[in-house]
Amino acid sequence: MNIQRIIVIIFIVVALLIAGYFAVGIYQSNQQDSNRNQIISTLYEIGNDAQQYYEKSSGQGGGSSYASWILPDKYRKTPDGTFNFVAKRNMVNLSGVGTLIGRNGITNVRAIAKVDSIGIQITIIN
Repeated sequence: MNIQRIIVIIFIVVALLIAGYFAVGIYQSNQQDSNRNQIISTLYEIGNDAQQYYEKSSGQGGGSSYASWILPDKYRKTPDGTFNFVAKRNMVNLSGVGTLIGRNGITNVRAIAKVDSIGIQITIIN
């Protein structure tokens, strides 16, 4: 083999390695975004459950306060992450932690939500 063919082969191998590196990065980013979106979606579901509880009368199993609302067991741990809450009289604070490492490369995907009688406000942490 002459030197030109060896250089071409080395160039092709390096190009394939670089392309593979970027493909893996794109795949991981897509997985993170998917996990984050699922955490946000579940926070909205939980928030809707809390709002429905708040709006029901005590005779229907609710009450004009979030203080006695409890996170349904099906949301505590899901395939996408774990969820926690703090219920107060006028609001519920929710947090969801995903199963994948987030944007900072250190901690898992995370979002929080504030639920009150006006609506649900989501904040992405990572």
